[in-house]
Amino acid sequence: MALKAKKSPVRKPAGSGAGPAPRAVRYPTTTAPLPSPAFDALPEGVRNQYEALRTVAPKTPKMAISQIEPLVEQYPDVPQLLNLLTLAHSAARDHAATEACIRKAYERFPNNVFARLNFAELCLARGELGRIPEIFEGNYDLRALYPDRKVFHVGEVVPFCGLMAEYFHRLQEPEKAEAYFDCMKGVAPKDPMTRKVDRLLHPPLVRRLFGKG
Repeated sequence: MALKAKKSPVRKPAGSGAGPAPRAVRYPTTTAPLPSPAFDALPEGVRNQYEALRTVAPKTPKMAISQIEPLVEQYPDVPQLLNLLTLAHSAARDHAATEACIRKAYERFPNNVFARLNFAELCLARGELGRIPEIFEGNYDLRALYPDRKVFHVGEVVPFCGLMAEYFHRLQEPEKAEAYFDCMKGVAPKDPMTRKVDRLLHPPLVRRLFGKG
């Protein structure tokens, strides 16, 4: 969701705090909706509207934005609404508004999984690898970040592992990157992000030969 930016040369940031990743990254996952007190407390009509907007936002983002913005103002304590507004601005290719939403969501909901992921993706796009340990509190495991959680949604695990795979790839730590990629393959082998990470970690021979991988 973050803005595309030219990647900086690969360097390990000083004091990055990139500790060891597990040899095998595994999470108990579900595709069922998980409890969310703030979201669950919304009126049923608003929850239904959110689900409808989540479906149409990628295809008709401007229309979705016009409906999401009033909801964000009316229910400022619900991170899902601000994250959905981020998605809609991204689909509309409004990079400035997307970045503003990403930053606002992270400032307002720093412990929210998707607010963290979107901000971390923005930092990676800008080549700010040194921000990643700060965003994730030096943890590279969802269970360490959220010790009270016993299960994670597939929609959380795949982007988290995808981001970590790219992060460790850019730190030139292939074993760690592969550990997260293996998790993605086990959870969602056909997901577009899994395929994207596969291309990143395993570029075709021609690309490797010409140094474009």
